[in-house]
Amino acid sequence: SKPFILWQIDFSRVFRDNGGFDIVIGNPPYVGEKGHKEMFQEIARTELGKKYYYGKVDLFYFFFHKSLDLLRERGINALITTNYYITAQGAIKLRTDFFNRATILKMIDFNEYKLFQSALGQHNMITILEKGKLSQNVETAITSRKGNSNQDVLVRILQWNDAETEYFAFSQEQLYEGNQL
Repeated sequence: SKPFILWQIDFSRVFRDNGGFDIVIGNPPYVGEKGHKEMFQEIARTELGKKYYYGKVDLFYFFFHKSLDLLRERGINALITTNYYITAQGAIKLRTDFFNRATILKMIDFNEYKLFQSALGQHNMITILEKGKLSQNVETAITSRKGNSNQDVLVRILQWNDAETEYFAFSQEQLYEGNQL
C-alpha cells in the first residue's frame, strides 16, 4: 500500500550481497526536451542530471544511465527506445557513458517497422548492453521492413533470420568513431 517503491530499502540485499541487479529491462518513456524545458531543468538539478544532463536530451537517456548505476558488474541492460540516440548531438554524454562503463552486446534497429500499434513516428531500437568493458563483438540488426509488426516477423528478426533485415558483427572499437562518440 506504499505510494512507490523504496528500492534502496526494499532491495538493499541486492546491493549488499550482489553489488546490484543482474538485469534491468524496460521501455522507458520517450520525452524530448523540446516542449518540456521545465521538467528537464528539474532533472538537471538532480545528482543524475548534474552528471549527465546535456542540452537536447531525451528522458530515456537517464534510464540508461540509472540502469548502469543499478547493475552489478557484468549485469545486463535491455531497453527499447528510439534509435535517435546513436547519432543525436544531445546524446553525447550517453554514448560516452556507454563507452566508459559498458559493452554493447546487441542493437536491433527496427527503423520504420512499427512495434507499437498506437504510437506515432516510431523508430524503435532494442539495445542490450553489459556493465563493464569486454572485448566482445557488437551484433547489430537493421530492418528495412515498414508497416505494423507481427509476431512471426519479429521472431525471425530477433532470431537473426529475416530476409528483409541486415545483420552485422563488429568490434567495440568500430562502434565509436575515434573521439566522435
